[in-house]
Amino acid sequence: MKPSKARRVAIVAFVGDGARAFIPQAKSVEIICWPKAGGTNPLELRRLKKSGARIRFSDGLHMKLYWAAERGTIITSANLSTNALGAGSLKEVGVLLPPDAVDIDELIASLKSRGFSNAEMRELEESHRKIKVRAPRRMSKGDRVEYLEWYSLPARSEWKLGWWNGYGNFAKEAREIVRNDFNKREPEDFIACRKQDFRQADWLLSFRLTKGGASAAKWMFVDFVVEIERKDKEAYYVGYPYQAIQVWTRRHYPLPPFVVTTPFRAALRSACLKYGIERIKKLGSTRPPLRLLQMIANEMKK
Repeated sequence: MKPSKARRVAIVAFVGDGARAFIPQAKSVEIICWPKAGGTNPLELRRLKKSGARIRFSDGLHMKLYWAAERGTIITSANLSTNALGAGSLKEVGVLLPPDAVDIDELIASLKSRGFSNAEMRELEESHRKIKVRAPRRMSKGDRVEYLEWYSLPARSEWKLGWWNGYGNFAKEAREIVRNDFNKREPEDFIACRKQDFRQADWLLSFRLTKGGASAAKWMFVDFVVEIERKDKEAYYVGYPYQAIQVWTRRHYPLPPFVVTTPFRAALRSACLKYGIERIKKLGSTRPPLRLLQMIANEMKK
């Protein structure tokens, strides 16, 4: 799979963590994989796509084949990941054959694959987040995504705006759900919201919004959304009769779309002021406007 003007193809069940290390200079490399959460990592796909890889999807794909014109064919048990290709504890085997041992075009045609799409990437991202909740997490330097990289990625992972301007209390109903369903005394975090604002597995950027801009930015993961009763006076807010709840501490969740750094905090504050504080408060959706995202990127490039 090393760089070459010759055609390169990887047909694998899963594209996992660290896949890019095994396809340096991925431009024009054809990759066909199964977009199944738990096996295929959406971040690795985005990074490979940005590098110029031609990615297609095929459900139920389980073969692992690496083919390069004029070099050969490897048929193996190893998926395209660090864990399978040397850095993990898995034991794999493969056989090297001449390139003409496989009719690569006939094989690809038999898979009835489909193109890379934003819609499927959103589905993969959501499923990936749900599977990774409370799963053991090993953070590596390669997992770190900063805002400008996130902004440049194709089919980038989605997140939502979670602005607030005051303090409140957990709803009684939220506390009961956490005690009964999660065996925990109380939730870790919450934000008041409208019914349509958030749903399970959303990442939202929580920040305080005042006349001075945005502050106290941090990530919050949504485990569930609960309706607040009017009689719950310490939690009920007119216009925001729901709470989005994070049950566990941050270390129990998958990585957020990007890291919140000091430069990002400064860029967010400045961008919010330029976009308009009241304008943000009046947004009908919690999805960040493209203009605001571009303003943040421009501030970070200064």
